[in-house]
Amino acid sequence: MGNGPGGLKEYDDLIQANEEFAGAYVWEWCDHSIYNGSNKDGKSIYAYGGDFGEYPNDGNFCVDGLVYPDRRKHIGLLEYQNINRPIRVIEIDTVNNKVKLKNMLDFRDVNDIVQITYKLFSDGDMICKKEIKLDTLKPKEEKWYDLSIQDLPKTIVTILFEYTVKLDILLYKKGFVLGYDQIIWPNNIEKLKSFKQLINIDEKEKFKINYIDNIENNIQITNGDFKYIYDKRIGMFTLIEKGNKKFINHPLNFTIWRPPTDNDRKIKNDWIEAGFDKLDVRVNEVTIEEDINSLAIISRLSLTPIYRQKVLDILVEWRIFSNGLINCRIKAYKKLDKPFLPRFGVEIKLDKSYEDLSYFGLGPYENYQDKHYSSYLGRFDSKVSEMHEDYIRPQENGSRSCCKELCIKNDNSKIYVLSENKDFSFNASHFSKEELTDKTHNYELEESNATFLIIDYKQSGIGSNSCGPVLEEKYQLNESEIDFSFYLKFSENNNN
Repeated sequence: MGNGPGGLKEYDDLIQANEEFAGAYVWEWCDHSIYNGSNKDGKSIYAYGGDFGEYPNDGNFCVDGLVYPDRRKHIGLLEYQNINRPIRVIEIDTVNNKVKLKNMLDFRDVNDIVQITYKLFSDGDMICKKEIKLDTLKPKEEKWYDLSIQDLPKTIVTILFEYTVKLDILLYKKGFVLGYDQIIWPNNIEKLKSFKQLINIDEKEKFKINYIDNIENNIQITNGDFKYIYDKRIGMFTLIEKGNKKFINHPLNFTIWRPPTDNDRKIKNDWIEAGFDKLDVRVNEVTIEEDINSLAIISRLSLTPIYRQKVLDILVEWRIFSNGLINCRIKAYKKLDKPFLPRFGVEIKLDKSYEDLSYFGLGPYENYQDKHYSSYLGRFDSKVSEMHEDYIRPQENGSRSCCKELCIKNDNSKIYVLSENKDFSFNASHFSKEELTDKTHNYELEESNATFLIIDYKQSGIGSNSCGPVLEEKYQLNESEIDFSFYLKFSENNNN
């Protein structure tokens, strides 16, 4: 159903663990939707239940395939493909640099049809590419193989094992990628080497500031190179200006709402009843603290529906350094009587010219807690317009998780989002959450004259609750206490 399915690996784990498991299927192959011409912009119109005035109908319930009506692949099909890869890494020996592979096929020696290459990456940059010579690997057989690696760098090291077709066979052409595995080398390195270079904080440098204008509703902070305006009524910045460039001129805001996916069709009623889609910020206290090399604005606030009890209490600290770097530290406390959250994050509305982006995280496809096996950890370049997955019924899409670094830019400016410890997720789109929530067909969508960047602590998983089980608890964002931190850096596009 639309963005999904989530939790495929759990089904596969069950199948692989039980030899007596006989028969399984994914419901279903194709989105059942009827081509009904094009709109004024030439975009195909795909109709579903109720679009012809018929009653009763199932709405978009049958738009539930792994491919679109025109047979283009959903990300869900790529997810399913890699879950069913014909060979797998099942163990790694980091002392002797060996890997154990298993042939998952029932009848063929995998060496007859599959070639295995592995690529070694340092902080997402490829160091080398080599091949594993299988010789023979019979059905369900497991074997150890040597990895020709040594003197690994003290960085985040990953190895991507890629399984490709050796020769043209049936529907496959030589070189077609059947699947891949990735291992993260256990060297206890969690920070990117670029992190320290990008934040560039001199611990001994005193905080230089011209003045703090703390009157009425705003706090204005300047030091000659930058001007930041903080609105005490919402506990957020409304202006970020540095080097005579306006990076942000719209209020940042906290968000817990996501446009409901097809698999959210049941839980979304609980979310709406709890007021998750219409939250108001209530600021209780704002204080300013000056340190040797920084200044912090600390706010205590809550997210409260207009007609319900509050959902979250939040303590947020925005620490500003002399070089203009901002460190955001958030502690949020969820009320236990509320449903699990769709997401928790900070939304930034940017000018639409912010189109190009690069990131270190899971990619190249959209991914979530329980839907990420078509992706792998690395460095990826994309455009905001390419991040959108155009499901027939608009819904949450395009998230990238397990991220440590993000750079979004236009011709003149760059904005970095950086993580020191815990990873973050992000979503970048020219469609607002409201647009994706309110419109019922993708051909009705209208791009905003903006880029919406959401920096998420986490999103709840996708699941398959449209007609399957409730989302597993381990994939629900239902933590009573959230601890979230990230850095924002603003610079010209011609330098770091």
